[in-house]
Amino acid sequence: MNIFNGEPSIKLDHRPFYSITIPCYNSRNKLPRLLNSILDQDMNDDIEVILCDDHSIEPYQDIVEEYNKQISIKQVRTDYNCCPGNTRERAAQYAEGIWLTNCDHDDALLPNALKTVKQCIEEYDEHYAVYTNYLEIELHKDGSESFIKRNKKEMLLTHGKFFNMDNLWKKYDIHYKKDLITHEDIYISKLINLILSETVHHMPLKLDLDTYKFYQHKSSINSTKYRNIFYNGQEHPFIEVKYKDFCEAHYGIYPLCYDKGYITKQDMIEYMLSIIIYDYMFMQAFIYNNPNTYIEENEKLSINHLKFIKQISGMDTEKIYKTIRHTTAYRDIEKAVRFLFKNFECKYTLKDWMNYIDR
Repeated sequence: MNIFNGEPSIKLDHRPFYSITIPCYNSRNKLPRLLNSILDQDMNDDIEVILCDDHSIEPYQDIVEEYNKQISIKQVRTDYNCCPGNTRERAAQYAEGIWLTNCDHDDALLPNALKTVKQCIEEYDEHYAVYTNYLEIELHKDGSESFIKRNKKEMLLTHGKFFNMDNLWKKYDIHYKKDLITHEDIYISKLINLILSETVHHMPLKLDLDTYKFYQHKSSINSTKYRNIFYNGQEHPFIEVKYKDFCEAHYGIYPLCYDKGYITKQDMIEYMLSIIIYDYMFMQAFIYNNPNTYIEENEKLSINHLKFIKQISGMDTEKIYKTIRHTTAYRDIEKAVRFLFKNFECKYTLKDWMNYIDR
């Protein structure tokens, strides 16, 4: 029997209010905490859970079966093992609820979170999106927890966010970026924010409400994101190894939104100019950290970004440089990169860098 057929374990007699998508990979010891927190919402008749397996190598079906008779669960699977974004994308294709929310298989909802959000949606007559706070928690080996920080509703992550399926997700044909290994949540958040601000002209309902517990694990991608890892036998910053994903997540949405008519050409050019600043600052940090072994593929990305912007804008390198120097984004981006790479020197000035990659 194919358990990944997308059929609900319990057929509801009405459309559920919530579809909760959960990416799964070797989830045996992780899912119970989240599923228990969903049951504790006391909304079983208004929720469907969609588990999407990314070709696990450890079985956990017996764990799922413990919950199949308590809440409506659909199980689906990706075409191949890759990344969380692909699992969330496949799961969303089976969502039939009015509102979509994403959870990670090892996290948890806070008590009464879904009831409170539903009440606020109805009270404020919200039709597009709801953003809430989430708590970042450190999980220790003995099972104990310690509070790290509260992440506010404006964060560019999907945790604690709710999206209307009909008025937003389906109407604007929203999809995760295929095969994006990291930063997939930033990609989808930026895409949705751009659609809401530039096309729908609507601010999401922002609630100063804690709804979600995000657990940090020392081995997770999120925990290692700003540490050094080995690549081709050399130690590099994680973001250097995954810089292509970073670029796709932060700026891959703009050509897409332009093609769909969600933003104007001028808006796209203004947004895309920031990638030149990111390229410049990050590459200076990469070269400073590894002057002889920095990843040259990232330099090629910078060259392609500049070529693309010249093509769509009609500006030459000198004009692009002068335009960038007068933007407020320059100092903001410099500050953000220097926060990640505490100390580094710029080998090139911005102008020299642009001329270098325009060689």
